[in-house]
Formats: sequence, C-alpha cells, structure tokens
Amino acid sequence: MDHVHHEESGRWFLHRTAYQEAKALLDALRVNKLADCLSLTGRLRRDMAVVHSIDLLVAAPVTAGFNQVIERHRPARIPLDLVSVSPDQFPHMLLLMTGSDEHLAQLRTIAHDRGLVLNERGLCRDGALVACADEADVYAALGLPLIPPELREGCGEIELAQEGRLEHLVRREQIKGVFHVHTNYSDGAGSIGEMVSAAVELGYEYIGISDHSQAVPYAHGLTREHILTQHREIELIQSQVPGIKIFKGIEADILSDGSLDYDDDVLEWFDFVIGSVHSNFELSCETQTERIINALHHPALTMLGHPTGRLLTSREGYNVDLYQVIDAAQRYDKIIELNANPRRLDLDWTMCRYAQAQGVLISINPDAHRLDSLRNTTRGV
Repeated sequence: MDHVHHEESGRWFLHRTAYQEAKALLDALRVNKLADCLSLTGRLRRDMAVVHSIDLLVAAPVTAGFNQVIERHRPARIPLDLVSVSPDQFPHMLLLMTGSDEHLAQLRTIAHDRGLVLNERGLCRDGALVACADEADVYAALGLPLIPPELREGCGEIELAQEGRLEHLVRREQIKGVFHVHTNYSDGAGSIGEMVSAAVELGYEYIGISDHSQAVPYAHGLTREHILTQHREIELIQSQVPGIKIFKGIEADILSDGSLDYDDDVLEWFDFVIGSVHSNFELSCETQTERIINALHHPALTMLGHPTGRLLTSREGYNVDLYQVIDAAQRYDKIIELNANPRRLDLDWTMCRYAQAQGVLISINPDAHRLDSLRNTTRGV
C-alpha cells in the first residue's frame, strides 16, 4: 500500500467543490486506463456536507505516467490523499477508508466475535486476507448486508442491518417536484417562465415559486402590488404549460416576535408559505427558539426554511433548540425544509433523523436562484 500524495490542511471545503475537482482527476485516470479500480473514499464518499481533503483509493502500479496524470489533474486548492493498493486488497481498503471511526470500531468488534481481525490491511483470518471480490463480500463475511457509504457513521446503521431493517436511501428520481424557487421578481436570476421550463426539462411534475417577502429589501422583497403582478404572470404561464403544476408561494420573513411578514389577508393569497429567519441572528437560544415556534403556530405557515441559517465554511447557525422546534413542527403539523443549497444543507442530516422519528415531513428544497441551481435537489438527496 502506497500513499502517493498527502497534504495537511485545517480548512473545510464544500462537498460540491471537492467533488467537482475530484471528478476531473477520476475522469483523467479512467481515460488513460491507469487504474484497475478506483473510488473516492472518506467523508467525500459518505456525502458529508464538508470535507478536509479528497481521499482517493486506486488499484494501480505507481508509474511515471500515473504520476504525470496526477500532477496534471491534481486538485488546485484541496489537499489530495491518494492511496494505491493491490487489486485483492482494494475492497478491504475501500471499506476501511470510507467508514467513520465509530462505524469501523463496531465492525472490528463484530470481526473479533467471528474469529476475524479487521486491521489496517483489511479483514483477515489467521493473518491472511479473506478473499473478497467487492465491499459486499467484506460485509457478508461479517454477517452483514452491504451498508451504503452514506450511512456508515456509527449511528445505529449496523444494528438496523443486523435486524434486517436497513432502509433504502432516497433516490434523485423519487423527487417529483420542488418548492423554494426564486425568480427575478426578487433576487433570482431567471424569469418565472425560464425556471418553469428548466423544471420541465428535469422531469418535475410541480414547481413552487417563492420569492422573498417585503421585509428583505436587499433581496428586492415583493410588495403587495408585485405579488399580484407575479400571480397574474404565473396564471398565464400555467395556461401555456399545463404539463407542470405551478404553485404560488412566498418565502416570508419570520420577524423578531415570530410573526410572519405580511398581514394575514395577504398570506391567504399563497398556495404555500415558507417561513425563514433572515435577521436578528444574535438572539438568545430561548428567544430564538420561541420566535420560530411562534411562526410554526401560524396557520398560514406551510414549512420552515433553512432552520438554523448556517452557511457552511463561513457562518455558524443561530442559537436555537432544534429539538423543541421539531417537536413544535410535529405538534402543529408543519413541514421542515432541508435546504439543498450546497452552502446550507440545513436541516443537517443528524437532525433530519430526529425529525423523521417524530413523524415530521422533510421537504428537500433547492433554494434555487438560477436555472442550474434547481439541480441542488440532488445534493439534498
């Protein structure tokens, strides 16, 4: 096993950014047929929101040509950790280099109980590697079904696998439509017609237009008059594009006291209302939590947008008790958004699990401000 490249970095990088740079390297290695097997590993393969590095495993000899391709296509900003192993070791190392420390610790215990050893070489019996064609074989030798990389966090997935209760992951093709779409009526770049056409091309059955409300002047929030104009345009476009349902929505600001931007008579104009916090992040946890719960209690609110307001790698979320917020969403029968903007991914996956356990619906929304950002939903999935 050889570590071909390794650089230390304390910085975090968005998954989307790291994946884009990693894909260029993967494609170059595949085109030049320089590796029998290759795969991303680590946090990047587990689809974590942020990563420290691009971790890549290959089954290939480290030749001069191999190194030339690496140097030519190595990531420009993100540290690269590339490990080369023999083909028979590849499935073992793929498992070892993908799972979290907690996941691997549990697997080592299971291996020990079965008279095996899971060490830095892989899964061994009497000092020799157990012959495995792929990761599924490694898990099978431990008495487990293949656990998807995204679940290998040591958060109960092994127990579910042992009990035969491991659920299938949501797939992109299961997403039938999107809410939380901005247009050039507020701070979006595309027109309503352009966003609807892009949604049709993606195969969506519905789209929810939701520009900013009037309390957000920097985002050109909509006045009452602008709302009426937008709704007339939506109705016109709907008559021209009957193959997709266009919902009239708004991203209404949650004001400091928990009330929603606009009077109740205006809120009744919309098919759905996303309530979001865009100001007064500095409130205490108790006050911020009460503010959001008050908004959830409002009968016009459909869903809570980006629940913590975090911006990955640049801004921490505001101080809020998400357990209380999720409990309130369950109590008032409200939806919570998983904002799929790569800089947000908010609600975080760890709290999505709690929300699911409480029976709260999660809406994977792209928070699209451009045509291509409708594809953010894939990142959310």
